[in-house]
Formats: sequence, C-alpha cells, structure tokens
Amino acid sequence: MGLAPIIVRDLYGLVSHLAEEGIGVLVVEQFARTVLGVATRAGILINGKIISEGSPNELEDQLSDAYLGTKGNV
Repeated sequence: MGLAPIIVRDLYGLVSHLAEEGIGVLVVEQFARTVLGVATRAGILINGKIISEGSPNELEDQLSDAYLGTKGNV
C-alpha cells in the first residue's frame, strides 16, 4: 500500500469489520497476500484483464504463477 505499517493494520481491521457487518469492499492491492487474509472472494488482474477469480484458497497457486509470470500470464 505504500502506507505506514500501523495505518495498513488499522485499514485492514476496518475492512474486516465492514465484512463482518455484511458490507462489501473492493480493495485493489499490489500485496495480494495481505488482502487475501480478509477477502472472501478475489480476482487476479494482469494488464487490466481478470485472469482468475474465486476464494482466496482457490487463488493461491494462481497468485504465485501471476507474480512469477508463468503459464503465459504476462
């Protein structure tokens, strides 16, 4: 996020609280593992296109592939 660690912690605490209240939040984050910790659904975008979506657990392997540029995802 480019923010101080305390601000990031507080922000994700707020996002978690909103989720518990049933409020959806769209988070665009370069540090995907951070946001996957609070997400119930997520998507992976490459060059502005959604290449995959699902639960955080479903995206684990695909996330590594996207970061490393494997399987034609770059």
